[in-house]
Amino acid sequence: AYESTVAFSDSANWLIPGSVMLGRYPYVEPSRCLRREQGDKHLALILEAGVTTFVSLQAELPPQAQMTLAGKNGFLPYKSTADLIRASLNGPGASWIVA
Repeated sequence: AYESTVAFSDSANWLIPGSVMLGRYPYVEPSRCLRREQGDKHLALILEAGVTTFVSLQAELPPQAQMTLAGKNGFLPYKSTADLIRASLNGPGASWIVA
């Protein structure tokens, strides 16, 4: 019952079902998601679930707006990709990433 309410994937869970999700870095990163194709699929699942705001608590990574396309330490930026996926799902709309 409870587990099925909060479960989302092996790397994310709903803190408040349908409203607040928490999890690992949502895109290409060195330990689990090594390819853009994987990252795109993972972001699409998150966005299809209705997530519109991403908040990073990882002090070791720069904010998405400051991260270069090459990324940092194996972490690639996801804001532009998330915006494109979201637009393909819903059309243009508000999406915020808070660093």
